[in-house]
Amino acid sequence: MTDDFLIHILENRGVLTSRHWLTVFDALASKPNVKKGEGVALDLTKIDWIGHLPLLALCLGVQRLADERYAGISVRMPSSGSVRAFLHRWKFYEYLKHKGIGYEGEVSGEYLESFRHSCVLPIHPFRQAEQTRVVVDNLRDTGTQLYNLLKTAAFLDDDGIRGLAELIIDELCKNVVEHSASADDAFIFGRVSKKDDDVRDVYEKNAAPWETRFLRAVHGEGMTEIVLGDAGNGIVRTLAEQAAEYGKRTPKEILEWAFEPFSTRKRDSDDQTRGLWVVKNKVRDLRGMLYVRTSDNKGGGVSAWWDFLNDPLAEKPQLDHDGTKFLGTQFQILLPHRTEERPRTFISCDRAAAASARKLRPIGFQIPREPPPAGASLGLRDAIGRLSSDEVLFIDMSLMNTAAWERKQLDKLGKTLFESFLLDDVAGGLKTHFRRVWLLNPDDDTLRRLESSNWIRYPCRVSASMRPSGL
Repeated sequence: MTDDFLIHILENRGVLTSRHWLTVFDALASKPNVKKGEGVALDLTKIDWIGHLPLLALCLGVQRLADERYAGISVRMPSSGSVRAFLHRWKFYEYLKHKGIGYEGEVSGEYLESFRHSCVLPIHPFRQAEQTRVVVDNLRDTGTQLYNLLKTAAFLDDDGIRGLAELIIDELCKNVVEHSASADDAFIFGRVSKKDDDVRDVYEKNAAPWETRFLRAVHGEGMTEIVLGDAGNGIVRTLAEQAAEYGKRTPKEILEWAFEPFSTRKRDSDDQTRGLWVVKNKVRDLRGMLYVRTSDNKGGGVSAWWDFLNDPLAEKPQLDHDGTKFLGTQFQILLPHRTEERPRTFISCDRAAAASARKLRPIGFQIPREPPPAGASLGLRDAIGRLSSDEVLFIDMSLMNTAAWERKQLDKLGKTLFESFLLDDVAGGLKTHFRRVWLLNPDDDTLRRLESSNWIRYPCRVSASMRPSGL
């Protein structure tokens, strides 16, 4: 391997966290000046610690090198035994073997610290949405360590785990496949960590701008991190023509528009995705942080993020631009582990809610595509009844296929909504100038049929925006 052309990820010893993750893309963005018959070696020897976003960039970069068909490709593993053990636990070695890529630097021990304090979702390559079902099923399998840690350490109930699996991970994977337009692999992996994980100190001291407030808020408490992405065409390039019809032309405008209701939803598609705004609002429901970065390979990349732990009512993202020309779209999700026994996280949530203009906490409720079977309850009446004085219920109707609902089912739904509006008036909702129940994104047909049910008579209280003007 001594004759290989070396690509150094780090020139000097150091850590690779989210703050530095574009360093990997920068090192791999341009084709190396390789002589005929010469191989390429990716040098990781100087890495003393690596986080999930840099590891995602590394996977995408290795794949790019493999696609160039050099005389030979190899990876020189970190000299740190703990980093090699980390990469082995996340199955990076296994992926290299799958791609036929050689490496120097065997694993000399297990990553014991993380076995005591966390459970991993290892690197999972995929090219089709169907290939991610194993990830979704693994999250929901009650017999797995991952599921049990989500229950006991992340304090998610079955609905919360189902939402994480289907409304975040499954939707993001479908989105990656949709916007990639590439035969190359996309990747997803992550970790569920318990409180007082020793590696958290490295996270906090080297946090990226989008992570800083979140990590400071959860401090030593547990959290879940998921990263996924591809090196295909990316959101900006694939949505440019469609977004232009709505006056969105710059990369920042297109990326922000992609997370708005109905921006990319394909109602008539057989393989219908529910859209990035569904992902955004499920992350909001779990009080997490959502980060996305994409590039059209022209003027660098653009990123957006929402920190719903510290700003639960945020609609507009923080936006940034970078000069790295590496195609594709990459995501990072951070979720806090919430319980009354985790006081620091809860103090942060309370403080964030108090900082909002109305001191309200948003609660989400999804109306399904089709009505529940006979004898089953939708659960909306209970959700409304459980609202406390500082909570607002957002009833999301975007998935609802009105044609599948019979008249009596719509009447029942309309009656429940009507009673909730009356409850608002009696409870003093009008005096405090906010509604406690809002409808989000109902289409025109749904509104017409609900209004014709003789129950919904308050169209002014129906919002088509993710942040109603009444709040």
